[in-house]
Amino acid sequence: MNIKLLALALLSTVPIACGSSQAPAASPASSQAEAQKSADDIWNDAWSAYGKAPAITESETETESNGTVVTIQIDATPTSMSFTTTANGQSSKTVIVNNKVYTDSGTGFQVAAADYATAVLSLLPPHLASCQTTHGTLTKGSTTSVDGVQVVEVKDDGKSPGDIPGSIFVAVNGSPLIVQSKGGGVSTTGGRPDCAAAPGFSTYDIHFTYPTTPSQIVAPSLTTGT
Repeated sequence: MNIKLLALALLSTVPIACGSSQAPAASPASSQAEAQKSADDIWNDAWSAYGKAPAITESETETESNGTVVTIQIDATPTSMSFTTTANGQSSKTVIVNNKVYTDSGTGFQVAAADYATAVLSLLPPHLASCQTTHGTLTKGSTTSVDGVQVVEVKDDGKSPGDIPGSIFVAVNGSPLIVQSKGGGVSTTGGRPDCAAAPGFSTYDIHFTYPTTPSQIVAPSLTTGT
């Protein structure tokens, strides 16, 4: 799948503390309406819901091809984002507010460089969701439980340009929200530059929750002289 979020660690840039959050609201367990749909319909429903969610928190663990383990904590709304990336004992933070990007690698926040800002702005949920209209062959997996939520797996073989093999696990009751996304392998070349998955990862695993009230992500105070 075109999980551009994988680019975060390679860009080497985790968010302000998240507010209380909830898993997808459940309807009666007997319904499982989403699980009865085709893989393509579940995929489209899930990414549409992701792009429209008023608030999302994500906890991600990635392993790079060289064995480096990277953790990313994300707090996002449709128009703002705050995230912290940690690798090899070092952390950096990025904040997106009003289409402006700020970074802090340990010496205080500064306005991000233009190329980094362009890349990071493409990670906002509505744009990331739009990238998922291009994907490989989708296959519906089994119904299981992730983080206490009943989900159905949809697998993407990763053979579309800019794609990477992976699965999403979608709530089968209530809103079709993505509860987990995981995968890895070699990304297929090509695809939209603003959507293509980042190379260099052997595995990734992302867990999602959806706060009832969006966090207030605000522009940080800048380091003197920037």
